Amino acid sequence: MRIVDTLSRLMSWLSGDKQPAPFTTNEVNKALLDDAPRVVRVTLWAIFAFFIAMILWASLASIDEVTRGEGRAIPSSRLQKVQNLEGGIVAEVFVHEGEVVKAGAPLLRLDDTQFRSNAGETQADRLALQARIQRLTAQLNDASTLTLAPEIVQQAPDIANGEMELFASVNKRIQSELAGLNEQLVQKKAGVARLPGQGQPVPA
Repeated sequence: MRIVDTLSRLMSWLSGDKQPAPFTTNEVNKALLDDAPRVVRVTLWAIFAFFIAMILWASLASIDEVTRGEGRAIPSSRLQKVQNLEGGIVAEVFVHEGEVVKAGAPLLRLDDTQFRSNAGETQADRLALQARIQRLTAQLNDASTLTLAPEIVQQAPDIANGEMELFASVNKRIQSELAGLNEQLVQKKAGVARLPGQGQPVPA
């Protein structure tokens, strides 16, 4: 076989034969291809095609670049979300992104103008309710005068004056109604006294 002769000549040349190798690379390849079975030839062609495809892919395909660097991994358990439930306008920020803060440390300051306004309205509502309760209590007790708490008089004088005026007005109306009822009662009694036989025994 041609491949056997070629291999024998190759081994003789490698073992020290001074004669030049009586073959070339093309001759070796031709001998291998001519004498190899069909399956072997197909396998060789498949390997050759695979390497050609890899070369073409490497020359045409784009490969993402990888950059190495040092870093530090921070577990998500150490990250805390900060959220203000009430909302507001940020007036000043005390920390910046990436800084490590301790628990309880102030992060920012909100503009408290809106909060002060809401607090003032709530305080006014509270004093108004207290003044109303004190006025109604005095009226239920048939008090002739209304004495409000000093806190209401000092912090909400308008509310205090309004409740005292309303107390005086209601008392005046009640007194007027009582006077009218008393007058009607006197008249009824006088009419009954003028009836004939009033005060005499009724015959059996």
